Amino acid sequence: LLVPASNTKLLTAVGALRALGSEYRFSTSLFLDEGFALSGDTLRSNIYLKGSGDPEFCTEDLTALAAELSRFDIRYITGDVVADESDFDDIRLGSGWMWDDVQYDYSAQISALTLNRNCVTVTVVPSETAGAAVRVSLEPATSYMTVDVQAVTVPGNLPDSLKVPLRVMRRWRQHSNVIEVTGQYPVDADTLHAVRTVEDPAMYTVTVLHDLLKEAGIQVTGSVRKGGTPVAGVEIAVHRSETLTSAVAFVLKDSDNLGAELLVKAIGAHITGTPGTARSGLQAMRKIMSDTSLDTLLYRQVDGSGLSTYNLISPTQIIDLLRFAYQDSSLHTPFLTGLPIAGIDG
Repeated sequence: LLVPASNTKLLTAVGALRALGSEYRFSTSLFLDEGFALSGDTLRSNIYLKGSGDPEFCTEDLTALAAELSRFDIRYITGDVVADESDFDDIRLGSGWMWDDVQYDYSAQISALTLNRNCVTVTVVPSETAGAAVRVSLEPATSYMTVDVQAVTVPGNLPDSLKVPLRVMRRWRQHSNVIEVTGQYPVDADTLHAVRTVEDPAMYTVTVLHDLLKEAGIQVTGSVRKGGTPVAGVEIAVHRSETLTSAVAFVLKDSDNLGAELLVKAIGAHITGTPGTARSGLQAMRKIMSDTSLDTLLYRQVDGSGLSTYNLISPTQIIDLLRFAYQDSSLHTPFLTGLPIAGIDG
């Protein structure tokens, strides 16, 4: 047996396509309280954002949802902005993941309410003058993150032996959303882009929503917090993802770890009910794999992405899985179109 690494995503892709179906779509919805009221330019209600684990949900999609509130022609919301991630459990990382990788994009935290792969992009540009601080910006620009810039610009001809390397780090040991930029950056250096994870993705997502509302001229007088959507809540807008075929292609072609973990928990939520968990998703996948030629007693899968070193499988079993997917009429097209093409898109 070998540690399959990202080959594990092949199992996850087959499991998701069989359990959810290639036409499955994720939904991310905005709700209001049942008794919401409009009074002039004021909306009296909490705003609930409920996710279902969409791997491809991004700022553009969230902006479109926020724009739906503009049809109320309001300037104020006297309520809270609430993150509802209840479709999944609150276990953020996979079994056997490296504890010191958590700030990097390949180890993003798992949540039913996701945004931008639960990461921010940090852009670092040298100043025009040596001795001045470097310029740092975030995408998306959000109040959820804080930037601590300690790095300075140095002459371009400064010998490497005298340079202090530039470092872009999130203070993950403190479970903090502070991005720390330290070291030195030559005045003639190219722009640097670094992707870093966020702590508590659901709160990140609703904070960005709060920021978008503020940019649109809508002031929220309440807080940003987590909570459940009321059963009788009124859905005012929904973003539906592309079909599962798109999500599978995203996971396989980009080898996206977070996307694979979201698929596993979505399987669990679909088969056994919410909250979806890694355990329920993987158990459902084992039943699915028993329909293939794989002997489920002869391999071990503990996460969806392959980031864990606890996964074990043989090359023969991987070949058997690929053969099954190729020959199965419901899997053939969505699975094959999702596979990366060497030198082109993977």
